[in-house]
Amino acid sequence: RVLFRSEQTSVAQTSSTNDKLVLRFKHDSWLFVKANGGAVLTSRMVRAGAEESFDVKQGLFVKIGNAADVEAILRGNPLPVVTERDSKVANLNVK
Repeated sequence: RVLFRSEQTSVAQTSSTNDKLVLRFKHDSWLFVKANGGAVLTSRMVRAGAEESFDVKQGLFVKIGNAADVEAILRGNPLPVVTERDSKVANLNVK
């Protein structure tokens, strides 16, 4: 039974790693993340040097204030963080 649990954990970790959005902050930024189901996952200031990760299985809406130099990785691949024109805010719909 212990071996079976270990195998299940390994499979779960692999699939959850593939469904992650990772954000790395080079500057203090404001972060708002909401699941497509409507639940707010976070709404707060994030300090420079921080890294945040979120499960994207059901999709997310992400709003980043002071988005310059925020690095985003979606399922292991770079995701462009583009600010709105004449703004420091980026809105991402992640699916």
